[in-house]
This record gives sequence, structure tokens and C-alpha cells, in this order.
Amino acid sequence: MSPLSTTEPDPGNLEPCVSACRAESERWAQRALSVNAPMGPGRGELPPSLVYERGFGSNVFDVDGNRYVDLAAGFGALLLGHCHPELTEVIVAQAGKLTQALGDVFPSSEKILLQEALTRHLGSKFQHVILGQSGADAITAALKTAQLATGKPGVIAFSGAYHGLSYAPLALCNLRENYRRPFAEQLNPHVRVIDYPSRDEEAARALERASIILSEGDVGAVVIEPILGRGGCIVPPPGFLAALAQLSRDQ
Repeated sequence: MSPLSTTEPDPGNLEPCVSACRAESERWAQRALSVNAPMGPGRGELPPSLVYERGFGSNVFDVDGNRYVDLAAGFGALLLGHCHPELTEVIVAQAGKLTQALGDVFPSSEKILLQEALTRHLGSKFQHVILGQSGADAITAALKTAQLATGKPGVIAFSGAYHGLSYAPLALCNLRENYRRPFAEQLNPHVRVIDYPSRDEEAARALERASIILSEGDVGAVVIEPILGRGGCIVPPPGFLAALAQLSRDQ
């Protein structure tokens, strides 16, 4: 986040205003501590650094009225920015028309139209679409599909990975050990972790390790972030992802 005050201070001297205009955020942060469930053991001690109130475009505003440039975009979920007028209009219109159908029992016309549009964009190779509410939903659907298609429970994951905290992706999560450890006995025991590479020599070792694991014959899925996100914003060496994909196809 990059702070900009709504009182338009000197752009080269923001810190005095930011430190002076945080009283309301601090009060809300303390309230959050009393009601927020922690993301994992030992994760609930610190209050949030700021508390959002509203947003528009690439800006968000905290409860003190300070304006920030949002460089996170909801971890990628807000690629159109906050409260995009066209998107907001569509959401309001749909909320006044139909808020829930019954999924694959009695689907809505809008769902079918969206699925048709997605298949057109993805090409003729992909003819079926599962809609989810989050990235964790997508990983869960992918793992279930891999199990059904291959009959193999094994999964290759990578260090630093964060794919969500629901049970299927949690087994692959290596961002923080305390996310996974308390639930380890309930998670998929067939997950093997390879170090995420940032240099050519690391990529060679990762590919060698993946080849060995794949040759064991029980791996039905390889799950990797094309660019490691929360684990450090690491771009793998050129050619690594293509080589990993080819290894997977060869098995």
C-alpha cells in the first residue's frame, strides 16, 4: 500500500499525516482483535495495520479517511479495481433479478451463459466448466478431477505454496507450517514437496526430483504457482514450467 492523505499533504512528506491520522484505524484494529478468528495458531496477536472503509478504482480509504494506492488488488481478485461502475451496475441488476439458483440441479440462465462464454475463450479443448467462489475452490476441483481421471492420489506441490486454507488445498500449503500442522492427520498423506526454483541450478534439481517422484507411478496431479506469490514473488527460470509440464505428460 502507498499512503496518500485526503487532506492533500506535501507528496514528499506523507509520514507525519499518516502517523497522526490513524487513531480511528487503531480503534477498529483493537475491535478486530476481539472478534477475528486467527488464520492459524499464533496468528491473532497483532492488529491489522489499517482498516478499510471504502474503495474506488485503484484507491482504498481507511476509516480515518486516508487514501492509499492499492497495489494488491485483492490478491488479484480485483483486476478491474474497486467498485468499477459497469461491474457494480451488473451486480445491482442481478441482485434485483435472482440471487440464487440451485447449481447443477436447477441452474440459472446467467450461469449457462457464463459457462458458454468461458468455453469459447478457452477453445474447443475445454468444453466443461466448474464455477467456484475462490482459488481454493478451483484447486479442490482440480484435485478431485485429477483423482477421477487418473485414479492416483499422489500430488506434487512446491515450497512456499499457498493455494487456500480449505482442506484439499491445505494439504499442499507450504507457506507456513502452522497453517497445516494442526490438521495434518486429516489431510492427504500422498503430497510430496519440491523446492520452488529461482535459479537454473535449482530448476535442474527440481526437475530431477519431480522425475523421480513421477516415476513412482502414484502421482495424479502436479500443482504449482507459475509465479510464486505469497511465498516471495519468485519467477522460475525460463523453460522450467514447460519442462515440468512435459514431465507430467510423459508419465
